[in-house]
Amino acid sequence: MKVYAGKEEFTTETSVSSKMVMELIDPYLDFGRILIIDNLYTSLELAEQLGQLKTYCIGTLRSNRKSNPKEVVNYKLKKVNSFH
Repeated sequence: MKVYAGKEEFTTETSVSSKMVMELIDPYLDFGRILIIDNLYTSLELAEQLGQLKTYCIGTLRSNRKSNPKEVVNYKLKKVNSFH
């Protein structure tokens, strides 16, 4: 368990939420597992980092997240569709 108290420093490369998830899931990376993420932590950045380590994720992406590319936010999904 890791408690975030709002004081942790982050770099421009990685958000604090992505850094925390990567630290917690580290022992489970590279096994082809699927991580289910709360929308507080879900980001395109995190999904890309996990994908590079053969770990996949499912989660709801908040449309107002600062780091979201416009083409992702504006993409209109159909009922049985997803964005890759």
